[in-house]
Amino acid sequence: MGLPISSEIQHAVTVSNKERERKRAAGAKRKKNDSKKPVSVPAIVDSTISSPPPVNTWIDDVIKKWDNGPISSIKSLHSVGLTILKKLASLPETPASVPGNNVVDILGDPTRGHISPNLRLVINDLLVSRDHNVVDFLTRNSEYGISGHDILVSVLNPLIGLDMDSSERRLYGALDIRLGNLGIALCQYKATPYVYDKSCMVHETQWTVTLTPPGAITHTHMDYYGRRQFFVHLFGEKIWLLWPPTKKNLDIFRKYHTETAQADLTARCIDELEGLEVFHVKKEQAFVLKPNVLHACMSIHLSSHLGGWLWRMADQKSSLSMVDWGLDWLSEKMSKDAPISDYKEDLNVIKSEIDAWKQLVKKNKDDKEAKEVRKRLQDLEQKFSFVKGLFNYTLS
Repeated sequence: MGLPISSEIQHAVTVSNKERERKRAAGAKRKKNDSKKPVSVPAIVDSTISSPPPVNTWIDDVIKKWDNGPISSIKSLHSVGLTILKKLASLPETPASVPGNNVVDILGDPTRGHISPNLRLVINDLLVSRDHNVVDFLTRNSEYGISGHDILVSVLNPLIGLDMDSSERRLYGALDIRLGNLGIALCQYKATPYVYDKSCMVHETQWTVTLTPPGAITHTHMDYYGRRQFFVHLFGEKIWLLWPPTKKNLDIFRKYHTETAQADLTARCIDELEGLEVFHVKKEQAFVLKPNVLHACMSIHLSSHLGGWLWRMADQKSSLSMVDWGLDWLSEKMSKDAPISDYKEDLNVIKSEIDAWKQLVKKNKDDKEAKEVRKRLQDLEQKFSFVKGLFNYTLS
């Protein structure tokens, strides 16, 4: 016979049994109610289907290159260039890597001899000639008396790990290397089709070559007053930012024209100017920049291009209007107290524009627009004499 169970334990067991019965009944009721609900079938997830990856644009690829290699060691240029590239990437619509014909005519493969362009030929020109129009891309200032050897050493400095933020460091590029007998002239380039067109004038004997290091940024500017520029990209990788010379753009840019560029100029131009187009060039090809297109350049790799001047009768209205614009700009800037050195170059450039057009009109005296162009040139010569007189300055 077992031990007697105390009344307290018996009561606890009874309460526990009743609680179990209550929970069992409640569970049975829930099960019955659940059976009346529609069955929820878990969605089948196909592991092979995923959300589309973010679009990788050509600008993203350039940013990766800018972030690596020697450019990343040049902190000031790296930061400025990265800001420009990120602004391009954040535009509402990613610009195409090839521009339309509003700002440039892309000609494709250039006409040349059997010798291909290469760095050795450019260096031959660099070491033989002088006065290369040298720019230090760290300070954005032109420097004089810089030898070809100095330029090459400055380009190599980032590759050997030197501190490029040091105050005495330089990063040079040569913007106007004259052609020698053993350099790029051996390639025998021709400005096809213009050199064979009577209505055009090409100064092939005055072509020059550029050599710019990785990380070089030539900030927004415009060249000359009305002439086209014939270019052949020789090697390297470069980005051209291009804006048409609309009234709005010229009105905005006139205060920056010929001034030493501030580091944020190109980034501000992306925000302020209209009609931006971009040219991402990596292979040898010829193209023509239309008159007074505002442009900035960024060298992703060591890069070089050949450049020359071109005038066309078909451009007479747009070209001569830019000569007129240049004279107006000079008349605003000049006074009897202004230093001659500040504006002598621009006076000479405008004089050369007028002289080139006089030669072209003489060559095309039977052209239906020749009479109109001659009259326009007479007016511009009178205006030029007036502007020159503001300095009481005689051109050499």
